[in-house]
Amino acid sequence: MKKIHAIIILGGGTDGTLKPAFYTKERLEAFVVNASKFTNTPIIASGGYTASSDKAPKYTEAEIIKNNLKENGFSSKLIYLEKRSRDTIGNAYYSKQIIKRHPRWKNILIVTTNKHIPRSRWLFNKVFGKKYSIKYYGVPSRHSSFTNPGRMKYERFLIGWNRKASSHIKNGDDKAVLKLLKTIHPAYAHTRESEKVKMRILAAKQKYLGYIKLPGVK
Repeated sequence: MKKIHAIIILGGGTDGTLKPAFYTKERLEAFVVNASKFTNTPIIASGGYTASSDKAPKYTEAEIIKNNLKENGFSSKLIYLEKRSRDTIGNAYYSKQIIKRHPRWKNILIVTTNKHIPRSRWLFNKVFGKKYSIKYYGVPSRHSSFTNPGRMKYERFLIGWNRKASSHIKNGDDKAVLKLLKTIHPAYAHTRESEKVKMRILAAKQKYLGYIKLPGVK
C-alpha cells in the first residue's frame, strides 16, 4: 500500500451525547485497535448529523470522533473537523475542501462500514476525481441496519439515484457537485425537487429496511 497521507473517518449516527454510538462507535473501535501505524497521519473526522434528523444534536459526529481519538492517544493537532456533511456525498465533498488545502495529500484512506464501501467508493470517486488515490478500511457491523436482509438493495437504490442525479458531472468537478447539493439533494437543499427526492428515498428506506429512522439516532 502506498503511504497514506490522510485518513477520513466517516461518522455514522449519534445518540446526542459525546459518546460514540451506532456505526460511529463500530468504525472508531475497529480503527483505534488497528491504528498504531497511523498515529502520525492526519485524520479528518467527517460528519455533522444524519440527514433523517430534523434537529442538529448537541455534538456533531465529527466532534464525537475527535474526542474519542484524543482519548485513545491521537494528537488533536492532527485531527481536522468536517461538521457540515449529512450523508456520504457530503462526507466526500466537504472533506475534499479540507484536503485541497494540503496539496501533498494525495493518498487517502476512508474508514467506514464494509457494506457501505460500494456507495462510498462510487461517490468519493465522483467527488475526488483522478488526482487522488483512495483506499478503504472496511469495518464489519453488527448493527441491525447493516445486517438487515434488504440492506444491499437499499444501497443499490442509493447508488442508482446518485448515478442518475450526477450523470452530467465530470469526476472531480467541485462546482457541479456543490450545485447538485444546493439544488436537488434533500440533505442540503430546500426546493421542490429536493422534497420529491426526499420522499423517494424515504419510501425506498421503508420498502427495503422496514423503517424510516433508526430508534435512538439524533
